[in-house]
Amino acid sequence: MPTNVKYVDGEWVYIDDNGVPLGVVPQTGDDTDYLLWGLAIALPLLLAGFAGWFLFRRKRRESEAAGR
Repeated sequence: MPTNVKYVDGEWVYIDDNGVPLGVVPQTGDDTDYLLWGLAIALPLLLAGFAGWFLFRRKRRESEAAGR
């Protein structure tokens, strides 16, 4: 029965009472969660930036056309 966890050669390993490695601890895949959070934050900001830029350019073009 595993009683401890130890980091060995880049992997977390279950260890029993006698110090014998029992197997690798399953990983959860947290890297994908960071990617999803990054996309969830960055995409709306980028879309808002592009929308603001588009509206600014449209207003500037309308004011230039009215001044001519």
